[in-house]
Amino acid sequence: MPITRHLARWYGWAASVPADPLRGLRAPSDRPRIGVFVKIPALPVIELLAFAGLDFVCLDAEHSAFGRRELDDALGMAGALRLPAFVRVAAAMAPAILQALDGGAAGLLVPHVDGRARAEEIARWSRPGSGGRGWSGSTRAAGYSTQPFAAALAAARHDPFVVAQIEDFDGLTDVEAIAAVPGIDALFFGAVDLAVGMGVAPEGRKSTRPSSAWHPLRGSRASHSWPSCPVPKAWLVSPAAAPR
Repeated sequence: MPITRHLARWYGWAASVPADPLRGLRAPSDRPRIGVFVKIPALPVIELLAFAGLDFVCLDAEHSAFGRRELDDALGMAGALRLPAFVRVAAAMAPAILQALDGGAAGLLVPHVDGRARAEEIARWSRPGSGGRGWSGSTRAAGYSTQPFAAALAAARHDPFVVAQIEDFDGLTDVEAIAAVPGIDALFFGAVDLAVGMGVAPEGRKSTRPSSAWHPLRGSRASHSWPSCPVPKAWLVSPAAAPR
């Protein structure tokens, strides 16, 4: 619908994930799915975005006023409206990941993934199991104990769509290894932090890093992951257009 095209231009985040609020985040799609960051912790915002026809939203607990209570309320509203809601957690830490997924998040956007080891931790923390996410059947994600235990546990291991945010030089140089980690479903390039960290001002001044730093982006589309980037800063995923 037209409004999603306008929102894609204004807000600049489109990801290839389907809009099935229960299962289909990895299913093939013949069109990009469009969503926006939500920075205002108010339930009418979630309602309006659902009625606008968006495919998903991302509640931003890193750079806005979302606390745990606000996240829980917003995730409940999104679930009631069958609007898939991601959470950008405040940090790559197990408690933040647990709380978002227990609250019913369809997926996670995890900031500052700076290497394969961090990506492996995130993938493990996102799913129940040894050394991983703690499990309780009494959460919203498990239907408040209304779902059969085995089915709820299987869904918790399969469903979370985990996106690693690449916004540090170390993460950029290790992007191939991050993309190959099982349980990491997509990559998201944090344009501003990545540019600032590499000495590139938003106006496009010359980078203080060598141009070879961009080479890992060539062919970084792995079986479980693909590069994505806020528009219009697509040069961050295009070595040919990177600052020299």
